[in-house]
Amino acid sequence: PSASLPMSSFGSDVHGRGKADVEAHAHSDAHDVGSQGHAHDGSHFDGSPSHTHAHDEGEMAVDGSLGPHEGQEGGLAATHSHAHDEEGGPQHEHEHEHARGDGSTYAHSHAHDEEGATRDGGHAHAREDGSTYTHSHSHAHDELAGLHEYVDESAKREEEEAAAEGHEEESQLGPAERYVTAAEATEFGPESSEIRYTGTSGLKVTVLDGLDKVKRLTHLTLRSCLIADMSPIAANGATLTYLELYDNQLRSLRGVEACPHLVVLDVSFNVIRSAAPVAVCTKLEECYIAANKLRAVDGLARLDRLRKLDLGANRIRHMAGFPPSLRQLFLGKNRIERIEGLDHLADLALLDVQSNRLTSLAGAFPPTLSHLAELYLAHNAIGPDLAPDHLAPLSRLATLDLSHNRLTSLAPFAVLSALEDLWLSYNAIPDLDAVTPLASLPLACLYLEHNPCASDPAYVSFLRDLLPRLTQVDAVCYPLRTPSAELG
Repeated sequence: PSASLPMSSFGSDVHGRGKADVEAHAHSDAHDVGSQGHAHDGSHFDGSPSHTHAHDEGEMAVDGSLGPHEGQEGGLAATHSHAHDEEGGPQHEHEHEHARGDGSTYAHSHAHDEEGATRDGGHAHAREDGSTYTHSHSHAHDELAGLHEYVDESAKREEEEAAAEGHEEESQLGPAERYVTAAEATEFGPESSEIRYTGTSGLKVTVLDGLDKVKRLTHLTLRSCLIADMSPIAANGATLTYLELYDNQLRSLRGVEACPHLVVLDVSFNVIRSAAPVAVCTKLEECYIAANKLRAVDGLARLDRLRKLDLGANRIRHMAGFPPSLRQLFLGKNRIERIEGLDHLADLALLDVQSNRLTSLAGAFPPTLSHLAELYLAHNAIGPDLAPDHLAPLSRLATLDLSHNRLTSLAPFAVLSALEDLWLSYNAIPDLDAVTPLASLPLACLYLEHNPCASDPAYVSFLRDLLPRLTQVDAVCYPLRTPSAELG
């Protein structure tokens, strides 16, 4: 309303249409209750100018009209006629007809009771296609306090419909967008010490909220869910010793720094980029951060109780930062080009560096690595330069997998006096004569399939004669040969 007009009550009327070119219409009314004056101020959101009508209640009627806003196409021309009681009585009625720039019109009317508490109006709107729709509204006035409340019944219906649609949309949200707590997916109480749940069927937990009420929680497993933030786990940090959030959507390990008593941590198959927060978990014995987005090994070097570490399927390029207590180290499916950083791992018994970018084993194994029993190096590019001295420090090696490499000779393996299982499928061993360097080894299992030598018709019988302890050739098992069996 204009600043020059007396203000005792205000109203607004906003109509939203379904089509983009249909205007929104707003108006406000200012009434001076102490006099017979009546002011009407309206503004049109389609670009037509605002307008003000001042009425003396003693007049029969006052008309006003407005054309489209200058410079606007398809503007709104609005014609208003007001019919009043000739004596200025309490009843008056407003009729409004609006002409759009495209030739269509809509009209609405208001009936007011100046002395009553309510004023009602009905609107009929004509669309371009000839159809119409109507809606009603009521005005409640407290003339003494100068208050004006406007209730649009159609707007109320629209709000209710929108709310209903909101609930429907919530039910149509994707699983990761829903708010699902562990309490909704599985049963536990304030005194529970363990919570175990796998979301492969049924609900998938999306948040860790609510676990702060479980005061003695020591074991938490929530596998295959949709948890993105593990920071709420800090509320259970004082008691938690086992934490498994395998196959979720964790972006970081924030929260684990509040869990110094953890013994086992499994956060494999997430999208974690740094292991640094684990540095405070000095009691950790097993740590699984496989299938994440780690580019380096950080936060682990001082975990002197850590025995088993799985960092497979990440983006690690360099082998460094491992604690000396390690006994099992899994680094498969990374981007490692050379084996290094193992000098201080005297207790290491298992090493997995398969599916990386290795081309040579020269200098890979220091003399201190004498306890290594299992070595997995399949799916690399280790070639003909493999020499006996590369493997000589591995005096206790019992299992070796070099499948899917580029080997042409088996002579380097003759130094592995404890070797029992040797997997060399998909290499380039030329013929059976190239296998003879293995004769002195206590091999029980040998894979040479998909090598040129395996195409020889005498392949199996030759190997069994060469290696008397052999009970498995490729995927086929055979009974152990004994002297009595040979005589029979």
